[in-house]
This record gives sequence, C-alpha cells and structure tokens, in this order.
Amino acid sequence: MENFFKILKTELLYIQTFVSMEDFIKQLHEYIHYYNLRRT
Repeated sequence: MENFFKILKTELLYIQTFVSMEDFIKQLHEYIHYYNLRRT
C-alpha cells in the first residue's frame, strides 16, 4: 500500500496543478482507474 502512495505522488501530485478540489478528486479517480486496470 505504501508503494501505491509513492507512485501516486510521483505520477499525479508532483507533476500537476489542480484548479479546485473537484478537479483533484476527478483526476484522482481517473488515476486510480488507470492504476487498477490499465497500468502495465
């Protein structure tokens, strides 16, 4: 689980700027979907 958060921070949080909390939540959901289903 700790590895997931490290990857999340590296691939999502550190490289993007979010305009609102809603934008962040939307991006987070999309990332989790990507992480669980499409990442190789």
